[in-house]
Parts: sequence; C-alpha cells; structure tokens
Amino acid sequence: MGVKLLDEHYLVISAFVVAAYQLIYFFTALVFRLERMKIAVGSINFILLALLTFVISQTYYTRQIIAFALVTLWGLRAAGDQIFRVIHSLQVEDESTVKCFSLFSYTCLQIIWVWAVSLPSTILNSPAVSKSNPTFGSVTDILGLTFWILGFTIRAIADYQRNRHCSQRFSQLDILKSGLWSYSRHPNYFGEILTWWGMFLLCLQPTLSTGLTISWISVLSPITVLVVLFFVTGLLHREKPTQQKFYESPEFSAYKDYLDRTSLIVPIPGYIYIKFPLWVKSVFFFEWPIFRYAPAWKTSYVGHKIGSMEEL
Repeated sequence: MGVKLLDEHYLVISAFVVAAYQLIYFFTALVFRLERMKIAVGSINFILLALLTFVISQTYYTRQIIAFALVTLWGLRAAGDQIFRVIHSLQVEDESTVKCFSLFSYTCLQIIWVWAVSLPSTILNSPAVSKSNPTFGSVTDILGLTFWILGFTIRAIADYQRNRHCSQRFSQLDILKSGLWSYSRHPNYFGEILTWWGMFLLCLQPTLSTGLTISWISVLSPITVLVVLFFVTGLLHREKPTQQKFYESPEFSAYKDYLDRTSLIVPIPGYIYIKFPLWVKSVFFFEWPIFRYAPAWKTSYVGHKIGSMEEL
C-alpha cells in the first residue's frame, strides 16, 4: 500500500512538486541565462515525478515498472534531443516556443503540461489505484504498449531526420520532404500524440478494476497533448506563418505542391492524399482554416497567386 500524501490520487502532491521544480528552474534560468534548456528541464521533470510516485507507491507491480521505464525513456530521449539541438545551434524555436510568452508564462504553461500529461503514471502509482493489481496483459495493456512503442519510434525517427536536415540545409525555406516527413508535415507531433494515448491505455486497467470515477482524470494526459500541440505551441504557431513565408517567396510553387500532397499530421502517402478534396482533408485530416494562410490555399496547383486579400 502506497504512502498517502495529501490525497489518495497524488494529485495535490504531484502539482506541488512540479510547480516547485519549475519555479526553481525559472529563477535559475533568469540568473544563468538557461532559457534554451526549458524543454530538457521539463522532460527531466517527467522522470523525477514518475520516480517519486513510483518509489512511494511501495507496490512495484509489473504495470508500474513498465510505465515508469517508458516515462524515463521518453524523458531521456526528449531531453537529449533538446540538448543536442542547443549544442549544435540547430533551430530550437519550434514546438517549445511561443514568442509572445515571457519565460515566466512558459514556466506556468510547463507546470500545467508536466502535471497533466503525467497523470496516467501518477494515478497508477497512487494508493487509490495501486491497491488494485490486475494481471498485466489485458487488451488495454497490449494496445497501450503498442501505441506507445509506435508513437515513440515515430517521434524519435522524425526528430533524427529533422535534426540531420537542419544541420545540412542552406536556407530556412529548405523544407524537409523525405523520410517520415514525406508522409506528414508534422510526424513528430503525430508520434507524440500516439505515445501519450498509449501511456493512458497502459495505465488504465487498474482504474477500470477499482471503478473510481475520479481516476478517469488521467484522460487529461492525451487530451492535453492534443490541445497544446494543436492550439498552443504547435500547429497554430507553425503552419500559417510558414505558409505565408513561402507564399511571399519565389519557392511558393514547389511548396504549394508539397502542401497539397502532404498531410498536416496523420501520415499518409502523398499520391493518395493529393486526390482528396479540401473538405475531406478538413474533416478527416485536420486541415482546418485556423491552420491555413488563405492566399496560399486559394491558388492552383501550379502556384498561381490571386491578386489580393480582397479577392478572397
């Protein structure tokens, strides 16, 4: 039986630990100018929180061991990737950065991110849930583990391909169009989403066994990942500005062809995707108006530009 700290689901203690850790980083970053390490710091926070709840759970069932190992692996890879990009001066203003936010605003956002996304492993280790020990191997266990491995692999490969491309390209307008990036404009995001849906499913079986409604709060983990990557620091701040930058450049024609044949986030072969009408792409592949720079989408496949915004 795990140690009860403030509440039986570790919701309060985990929030306190995450907030304290992030605020310590905030003040340290101000003094030593470590703003570029914020993703690495957040990734390590996942590991420390998972370790804390795992140790004080005092149960150590197979499912808990696997979940802790996967969170640790995810955190080490994410931190390592960011450290590599900082050391090699690669473009780091990607999904981690919202330029209108101050460092403190980003720190507050990261507190919410780490706490919410860590909920499956936090609740799995909590006294309310860890007392139930269904044998590992249920449908949700296998499905969750499969999702996690697939998502983690996609994310790792996509990040490797992106880093290699960024280290070799000669222009900011040189878009990565090979490997996984030929099937999706953001395969790294797709992998991340799949990873955390997998973690949610992997940690779900004890919640189903206990029947505790509050334990379902762990679904906030994959939902938070979706919301943040779509509307906070991901697609919303990358797609439209990139489309506008290319629209105003001589390379627009080639980019328009890439835009038409490459899915926003869900990987799919280009020769299939290009045949879909825009309404299909919008309904099933998230090509929503908020992610589109209107003039770029009002052009033909050969890149003919309309005269002005008034013509839209």
